[in-house]
Amino acid sequence: MARKVLSDVQKKAENDLTVILIVTFTVLGIYFESLTVFLIIFGMLLAKDFTKNAWGCIFVFVFLWNAF
Repeated sequence: MARKVLSDVQKKAENDLTVILIVTFTVLGIYFESLTVFLIIFGMLLAKDFTKNAWGCIFVFVFLWNAF
């Protein structure tokens, strides 16, 4: 009987850990994706200012934005 209770507690702990890991990695994924999108947009604006035309923005959009 004691082993069954211990087994149930271990299963619940494993399920709780699984949920915690899923939520943690989802939040981290959203954070890094947001950071990446911000950097790509910022890079597009820098490319426009540096080259004084919009072809740099098109280059960044085609080769970086579509990669994600």
